[in-house]
Amino acid sequence: MARPRIPLTLGHLVVRLADPAAALTPESASDCLRCHHAARSALRQALGATAIPVQFAYQWHPLGDAIGEPAPESSTPTFHLFARWPGERTSPGRQLNQPAHHRVPPPESELAKLDAELRSGMQRAAASFQADRRIPGAASKVHIRTAIDPHGAHHTLTWPTLCGADLTGLAPDDLLSMATELQLLSDQPAVTGLTCLLPEAAESSESLALHAVARRAGESVNPLLHLMDQPEVSRALL
Repeated sequence: MARPRIPLTLGHLVVRLADPAAALTPESASDCLRCHHAARSALRQALGATAIPVQFAYQWHPLGDAIGEPAPESSTPTFHLFARWPGERTSPGRQLNQPAHHRVPPPESELAKLDAELRSGMQRAAASFQADRRIPGAASKVHIRTAIDPHGAHHTLTWPTLCGADLTGLAPDDLLSMATELQLLSDQPAVTGLTCLLPEAAESSESLALHAVARRAGESVNPLLHLMDQPEVSRALL
């Protein structure tokens, strides 16, 4: 858990895999969920965050202006958490709609003051985290809906039995199942990788949903421009 190289807002944190070469296991999936829980809890306490969408690239390296997605940090898989809270001066969506080299991070003095509080909050939350321990291999069923348009393939993964706005309802086996489905989608012909976004649901009774947009090397149109127009995505980021 850390700040990205160029934080887009005061509420922008990242969770990186410690060893990108290692296969995802129930243990590493549990650790990933623990880090997410800790960062989320700290952002809620420090900023009063009411929503924290998550964005990440799967086998995709943002290029050029990187409109609609964070600039690449490194080759290490990175999950970007964007806290949203009353009184924020800018939004992640406003920053992401600008070319990467035009994005301006918050003042260092404000980041330093907040980071001390976030570190303390993350340590407390990580120590108290208990992963959802279901029967091994009993991952929740995932449904995939695919829309094909001139912008490319837009997949929506939903977990009907998991109602809630965020990843907190996932067990390690659910994360492993998600990774398997994303691998299958990225293995489709002419697909280089995926840009993924988990917006928070407007209601806690809604099923968990993940948007996965197919990316292609040399694509002439950035499909994220269309994704940002989707109501649930616009609400989450803008």
